[in-house]
Amino acid sequence: MNNVIKDGWEVCPKNTHGLYSFADDEYFSENFKEEYPLVYKEQRIVQDMLKLFIPGEYGYYFSETHEHDEPEDIPHGKGVWKTVYYTPVAFYYESGEYNIIETVSTEDYIYYAISLHGSGFASALTEYVRVAKEQ
Repeated sequence: MNNVIKDGWEVCPKNTHGLYSFADDEYFSENFKEEYPLVYKEQRIVQDMLKLFIPGEYGYYFSETHEHDEPEDIPHGKGVWKTVYYTPVAFYYESGEYNIIETVSTEDYIYYAISLHGSGFASALTEYVRVAKEQ
């Protein structure tokens, strides 16, 4: 399958969740549900939030899998991103990992920075999503 890249963003059709954060439910159930129940529960919460935030076609960039440069329009700067989800402290202390979803809105797009599975010993990897605003 050839990935379509437009303006540095992989184009993902509606109802296609190619994000790392949309890992297969069966995978998480088999590998985390019993041994790491809080990680499993929080992953379900994060995925449900992302399904609400990203209902249609979206642009996707994850430096770990994309070999091209970061898209130029990813917003940068202090105070630009607003946090919409951060792992509660009690969950973090019990599970040992954290997840963060941040967002920023421009005239044409809503951007999401999705940082998952960070811990006290490793930062969370961040993937970016760009969703066009309805016109």
